[in-house]
Amino acid sequence: MFRSALMLFCIEKKIRLLCLVALSLSVVGCEKQLSVYEQAILQNRFEKDAALRNPQTSVLRPQDVNNFKGLKYFDVNSAYRFVVPMLPTENNRVVRMKERITEEEKEYICAGSVTLKFPEAEERLLVFKLEEEPPDMYWIPFRDATNGKETYGGGRYLSARKISGNSLVVDFNEAYNPYCDYNPDYICTLPPAENKLSVPVPAGEKQSRIIAHK
Repeated sequence: MFRSALMLFCIEKKIRLLCLVALSLSVVGCEKQLSVYEQAILQNRFEKDAALRNPQTSVLRPQDVNNFKGLKYFDVNSAYRFVVPMLPTENNRVVRMKERITEEEKEYICAGSVTLKFPEAEERLLVFKLEEEPPDMYWIPFRDATNGKETYGGGRYLSARKISGNSLVVDFNEAYNPYCDYNPDYICTLPPAENKLSVPVPAGEKQSRIIAHK
């Protein structure tokens, strides 16, 4: 009886070991299929989830931290990554944008604009410079045809990086939601009318659905 139990234990142990090996191989196989670019995007998403899970760094309401399962994203698609020249604006053009809930308007300095060629159409977006951002970083608040369906109804934000001359990396895989998608206590800036795209942008962050939006 003892011998039978021992044999059964050994068989179960071997099965578990084989399962672990198979799992390891599948993970390695997946990693080999990911480019360095894709891994960097996924790492950033992992780090953001970790920050939202941590009560000391989270912008979520305390009652939402424990139930947080992670943000939702579209699959990484390099077709929505653009390297384009920024056409500077003259005389530091000021654009007024409304804030969610309060309807108050804030002024933002428009640094220029970029033209992007999507599969469906060519679109133009205004680019803004925030004082608190590093010198090589720019801010693009935008709306697209996915808002209110797959993505947050109030639009999304994008940080564009200047790489050389006036060239910017505009990567919609890095598009993120304003904090008011996670927490109703936040007041967020709504994208200007000029930055409403007519095409869908199925890239970047989806609506979190952490809270119910009216």
